[in-house]
Amino acid sequence: MPIGYDNFDPAYSAGIKADASRRPDAAPTRPRRKYFKVTYETITPESADNGDVETYGYAIPGGWRIAPDDDADPELTMTLADAVGIAGTGLQDCGRWFTTVDPDRDYATGEETYFAIHPPSGITASSYGRIRRALGIR
Repeated sequence: MPIGYDNFDPAYSAGIKADASRRPDAAPTRPRRKYFKVTYETITPESADNGDVETYGYAIPGGWRIAPDDDADPELTMTLADAVGIAGTGLQDCGRWFTTVDPDRDYATGEETYFAIHPPSGITASSYGRIRRALGIR
């Protein structure tokens, strides 16, 4: 099974963990690691006129959004598959994170919400490249 966003383990793919039972045809033998965080920012026509965002913070699976008070909260970390489930596809590489190209739009209010997927800090360049490929970014 090629490395995809639903079985990605940066520590394993970076060579930090050697697990002989992990073969390309073997099923994962350990729980998926939760390394990624998703942030959001919502812009309304009024906030855009002021050059600001209306709301921002962390997004978690289930559609919940959390104010940016405590970024150490373990509820904020998730698998890459969960992060993509929130942010969607159509991401671009911003150098240290990946952000949505097109926002979620509410045409009735003019509100636009952008999402960003943040890999773990201290990630190696090769692991970052694997994430890029898993997200379909070339």
